Amino acid sequence: MKDSARFPIDFLASSSSTDHMGEQLLKAKEPLSIQSFLFPFHHQLGDGLQLSIITDQGSLQAMYNEMSKGYSDDQKISEWKQGKDHLVEKELFPLKLQKDDLLNTSYQFTFGNNQNGYHFYHFAINLKGKTKNGKEFNVPLVINYSPSFTYKEIEEIVKQRREVNDGARAK
Repeated sequence: MKDSARFPIDFLASSSSTDHMGEQLLKAKEPLSIQSFLFPFHHQLGDGLQLSIITDQGSLQAMYNEMSKGYSDDQKISEWKQGKDHLVEKELFPLKLQKDDLLNTSYQFTFGNNQNGYHFYHFAINLKGKTKNGKEFNVPLVINYSPSFTYKEIEEIVKQRREVNDGARAK
């Protein structure tokens, strides 16, 4: 991120995948406290968006060392993460980080049959917090969701839409 100098957190790595998941590996530039995650559409998304955090420094350092080699062993990284992540809940906050502490944030969209899964999402989740010196910050973490449909699902959506339109015309 070109303007990361204004944030008390460095962006070390990020990834996303076609299975509607993504993550960021961050590093604190100074002691700080994260007060909350803020994001739009919270009420509309409901359980369709799950956020989690890993703060276990041993696991994160091992993961970062593996990633720094220029390639990564996905199996090893998956093993380091197992049992280390916590769903983002109010009880996690404030989350205190010391200088050079690592933080892994991840998200997953899981809509199932919920109609919200038919939409495209591209927005930022903001890490809201304060530095040890009391300076407030909002660090944006961009997340994406782009639905993919089978031919059968598209036919069903078109069929439902026709029924709605036909019902509206009949009135």
